[in-house]
Amino acid sequence: MLDLEAVSCLLRTPDAAEAWRGFGAFLGNHGLDRLILYDVTAPTPGLWTTFAPDWLRHYQAQGYAAIDPFFTHCLDPAASVPTGAAYLDRLGHLAPRQRDLIAEAGEAGFNAGFSLVLAPGGMARNIGSGLRPREVAALRLSMGPRLPLALRLMQARLRPATALPEREAEALEWLAAGLRVKEIAHRMGIAPVTVELHLKSARKRLGARTRDQALLQAALHGAIRLSAD
Repeated sequence: MLDLEAVSCLLRTPDAAEAWRGFGAFLGNHGLDRLILYDVTAPTPGLWTTFAPDWLRHYQAQGYAAIDPFFTHCLDPAASVPTGAAYLDRLGHLAPRQRDLIAEAGEAGFNAGFSLVLAPGGMARNIGSGLRPREVAALRLSMGPRLPLALRLMQARLRPATALPEREAEALEWLAAGLRVKEIAHRMGIAPVTVELHLKSARKRLGARTRDQALLQAALHGAIRLSAD
């Protein structure tokens, strides 16, 4: 079972690259040692991967981003698609260079995996391993809903930090300390409705759907302190 508390701790490092390396090692220790994250909101998709640097250089030098079948077949949030060299016999519809890409990735350790797109967010994930498809499926089943949650944590950490106005940050800090809206209002010397407005504004500014997500993202980026008392 994935330890989400451990994931949160390793992502709190100030350096995003170090957080990514730690996260990749964490998933690798659980058997999923080939991970690719694509930021599909950018004109040229951003990419983070646990592949070795020489593989990433090869991917870029071959212009594979322009023909990667992941972008045309695996971006539906409603459908997780099997990926990896183990499935090449099912992919005769792909162009030769696309099949070459998948085969070469297999030689670099991505034998079997699956796509996972968590909407909203703009991040798509290709998650795999050198293991066989049946073993990867068993790993995924054992992780259950904790895997998407861990990936959301990593996604939040990779996003650029969002600065919060002082009063919005303070309201979130008191919320993180366990206070209710009326108690926060008393501490801040404002009306409860104003507290609600601060929390709503902070949530939108952080791109979070819930207050809990807003707290998590703000904490990961150091936008709030978690020591209010």
